Amino acid sequence: MQRRSTIAIAASIAALLLVGSGCETSDIQDVMEILGGSQGIGIADVGQHAFGQSTGDKDKDDLLDTADTMTNVKKAGEFEDEAKEALGKKPTDYKTAREKLEAALKLRPYDWALREQLNVVLAEQGGSPDIKPPTMPTQLCRIHDTSKPSAKERRCFRAVMRDRGDAVEASIARQKAAGKLVSCATYRELQGVYDQFDRFTPSDMIMTYHYTDAEYDRLSGRSDHARAMVAHPGQSCDDKPAGPPI
Repeated sequence: MQRRSTIAIAASIAALLLVGSGCETSDIQDVMEILGGSQGIGIADVGQHAFGQSTGDKDKDDLLDTADTMTNVKKAGEFEDEAKEALGKKPTDYKTAREKLEAALKLRPYDWALREQLNVVLAEQGGSPDIKPPTMPTQLCRIHDTSKPSAKERRCFRAVMRDRGDAVEASIARQKAAGKLVSCATYRELQGVYDQFDRFTPSDMIMTYHYTDAEYDRLSGRSDHARAMVAHPGQSCDDKPAGPPI
């Protein structure tokens, strides 16, 4: 039993390494087949798994689930790359970007970074009922005591805030580079990101989450800027951006 569990763990590590190295999906499946053979996985087991049924052996089920997860991670990453390529085109190919991000989210429905990217694309086109409110960083990072986060929780919080801010700031830069007035929906997204800081005192952000005074001032300033931009729709931001329907 110990050996079988070890093989399952080795399969997970091998699959992760293959995903990270850029190997094709077929490569991942080949390795999982070899390791699966060591687990005694046969065609009947694969067939049961395909229909959502258990093989009756937890080790086999775990290994098959690992293969599915790694394949989904790989494919979602490919869709994400294609979406970024579409956003880099001139003019921006919003239709393809949205389709690719939605396809990626079907494979990775709980991936908050993909959801954030889709929100940004929808906001650039003027907003949409499909925009989902972002999950609080404290929830994503599972910070139970916000006044005493662990070093790991603190790094997670800062990474989430940085990535979300970067995604919206890149959207603003993209719209400006195209000679557009930035959409009001984009500024609302920006305001939503940085308004997270309003839930904490300056002391919390500086002493507890280790932001410098300069970082805190810059991020607070961006929140104020976003709030000012949405105050005058049609003048400081575009409340009806032109483009293909979303």
